[in-house]
Amino acid sequence: MPRLHHILSALLLLLPAVPLHPSAQAAPEPNLLELKRDLVIINNLTELNHHLEQLALRAQHRTNCLFAGKYKGREQATIAKSLWQNYSRAYTITYHPDGSVLLDFEYKDHIRLLAAHRHPEQRAALSKREQEALHAAQELLRHHITDDMSTYDKVLTLHDVLIERTTYAHSNSGDCCAVLLDGFGVCDGYSRTLWLLLRMCDIPCLIVIGHTTEPHAWNLVRLNKSWYHIDPTWDDPATTGSHDQILSHNYFLLSDEQISHDHNWDRNSVPPAVVRDSLYFRNNKRYFNNYAQMWQSVVLAIRNGDTEYEAYLADFGNKENFLRSLRSHSQRHPELSAIHTWTGPVNRSKGVIRLTFHHSDSPTALKDLIADFFSELISSLGKLLSDLFSAITKAIRSCF
Repeated sequence: MPRLHHILSALLLLLPAVPLHPSAQAAPEPNLLELKRDLVIINNLTELNHHLEQLALRAQHRTNCLFAGKYKGREQATIAKSLWQNYSRAYTITYHPDGSVLLDFEYKDHIRLLAAHRHPEQRAALSKREQEALHAAQELLRHHITDDMSTYDKVLTLHDVLIERTTYAHSNSGDCCAVLLDGFGVCDGYSRTLWLLLRMCDIPCLIVIGHTTEPHAWNLVRLNKSWYHIDPTWDDPATTGSHDQILSHNYFLLSDEQISHDHNWDRNSVPPAVVRDSLYFRNNKRYFNNYAQMWQSVVLAIRNGDTEYEAYLADFGNKENFLRSLRSHSQRHPELSAIHTWTGPVNRSKGVIRLTFHHSDSPTALKDLIADFFSELISSLGKLLSDLFSAITKAIRSCF
């Protein structure tokens, strides 16, 4: 029996130890993911872009993220496709053993300015120049924006004011501080400043980073539940090399289809702009289906003494005929209104027409010339009807 007891004891030592009661089990290792209360799960690019925007609006430069599904292990590539450049100069990424990452962003000036505008306690973190720029932006809104303005009117006003105050300068930086304080900037500066001013008015806006013939930046703005493209840089005459300085709206509130003629971007990175085209020109009764309709509006502008004119023509018809009509009017009535300059689409049969006029110095003479113009028009129509009547009469007589 003693020998059997020893054998049984030896066998028991070979079996795994089993606690007699659950309370006797060892405590499990703590889950690092559960300890991070600020951890954000990223399932797709849309969620990442939304998260980056919310961080930027609070100027919160650090965040813990866990990239899930097909994005796990592809953090760098996913961030590269996101809108991070809209808000940050650079970022760093730190990988944790639990699979999550820490992102640390270095924000651009327009992000810091908006955060300080919304949270005055953050103004102390701004440089002296940034504080001056914030004050300039707030003064601009105070002088040009009122509470009773519609969202459309606010967007139009800020677009126009920005262009009138800013000159394109290749040698300048993309900081919106340079635009607000010095009046100079490149496309980054235009787009970032418009973003700042619109967001200060609580109007949703994005920065689109794409390219034309070179890398380029412009804006998307949300208006009446739809997104529209705005390119303030290309609406500045100094940018397009135009000799006349007409404030342009060629790139104001456009659809994806309209702006894609000369702008390219990653369409998966921003919301689509599938809207009715040329909202600005429709609202201002300057959208025309053909040349004849537009010319009536041009004559009215001349009679009002306007020196510049802008309209959208949906169909040029024959382009040579269009140019011939413009030249003919200028040659036949130089005193009434010499069309000094005109621009229009180069490679398309529709687009924005821009004209400048030279008027007679004498208002009385101008009035008389306008009267002569319509008198000649009526006379020409009368002669046309008379010739038509004579031709019909001759044809009838020849039948008998």
